[in-house]
Amino acid sequence: MEVTIIGAGIAGLSAAYHLENHNIKYNIFEKNLRPGGLCKTEKTSGFLFDYTGHLLHFKNEYARTLVLNMLKNNINKHSRKAWIYSKGVYTPYPFQLYTYGLPISCRLECLIGLIIKKVIPQKYTTFRGWIHSKFGYGIAKHFMEPYNKKLWQVRLDTLTTDWVNRFGGSIRIRDALQGAFFYNKHTIGYNAEFYYPIRGGIESIIHSFLRKVAHVKKNKTLIKLNLKKKQVIFNDKKIYHFDHLISTIPLPELIMKIENAPHIIKESAKQLRWISVYNLNLVVKNHNHTKHWVYLPEKEFNIYRFGFSSNFYKTNTPDKSIIYTEISYLPNVPLPSNINERIINDLIKAGVIKDKEDIFITRALNIPYAYILFDNNHARCVKNIQEFLIKNNIYSIGRFGGWNYGAIEEAIMDGKKIADIIKFKVKQT
Repeated sequence: MEVTIIGAGIAGLSAAYHLENHNIKYNIFEKNLRPGGLCKTEKTSGFLFDYTGHLLHFKNEYARTLVLNMLKNNINKHSRKAWIYSKGVYTPYPFQLYTYGLPISCRLECLIGLIIKKVIPQKYTTFRGWIHSKFGYGIAKHFMEPYNKKLWQVRLDTLTTDWVNRFGGSIRIRDALQGAFFYNKHTIGYNAEFYYPIRGGIESIIHSFLRKVAHVKKNKTLIKLNLKKKQVIFNDKKIYHFDHLISTIPLPELIMKIENAPHIIKESAKQLRWISVYNLNLVVKNHNHTKHWVYLPEKEFNIYRFGFSSNFYKTNTPDKSIIYTEISYLPNVPLPSNINERIINDLIKAGVIKDKEDIFITRALNIPYAYILFDNNHARCVKNIQEFLIKNNIYSIGRFGGWNYGAIEEAIMDGKKIADIIKFKVKQT
């Protein structure tokens, strides 16, 4: 039995780790010289920069135990300190529970909208409809719609609700009312608590997996995949046979590599859409900010979110802070040439830094594939592609391989699930 794994990010390494536990041989190939995918941590002048805020949220006990055991004493648990900067003031996240400090007209609109939607429930078929049905017109107007328009870069009524369940959580009028007139320590949401490594950034997880799996073959870019011969060909012209193939590369790219893929599969791949993220990191003078991250819903800001990664772990330079910033964009729409200047001006406008003299180092990281767009074509096209791949013993997993809204935990569990499936098939042969 020959198992080939394409991509040594979290999902690919998890698959390798679990195949190793099942005593199933595999080859794992990585196109870069360093494994890790988006879980890599870059270093400049001794400072660490992740590809935006990669935090560990656990709902699955197996994934939590696995990661905690792997990292041992190199991990901390944090209680979320997230905020929203809107109308010139900072209010705690989530917006629907903490409108205290915002203009009274804004608070009243949010409360009235919540009451109306409770009295007259609304049906919905789109993401925009879900927002209004869940939160009412006031919260939609002042936070949910403007923020999500900045993040997704498309009309919200063109998106479905296939991905929103993780962000659920009913809102009680009593809690919203209290949060509109008093500071309230109510916490809800999947990210109310999170874990993060003490040392080494998020790439510490990658190093932990690499200690458990066989040697990763690096600098191996997939060029061609022949289904009839069950062969993969890489940039060095080497050919490998497979019985089962696990792919974690973006789904549209995988289909492009398959020789003579059916027309319907190629067309399905062409209809998959996503957004990219530009992540500018800055080492700045420490102004003793205690926040973890901040949402910026308003149009006047280019950034949709920024955070203080130096508040997840302690740096060796307490007089400096590390800020990460995020701007999303559609892959076919280039960013402005002065994007760094715009980001810095946003931080000054929000009172995060005083002026450009506060900045010591900048490090830009681009994320070509960041978030999947769940439009009306998504479910049908992904189903067509995945059914075709599975028939050919190909398993496309992870956020971009599975083409879903997955976090680190889901990627780990994807790897385990596929390793278990292959183990079952090995026993059948």
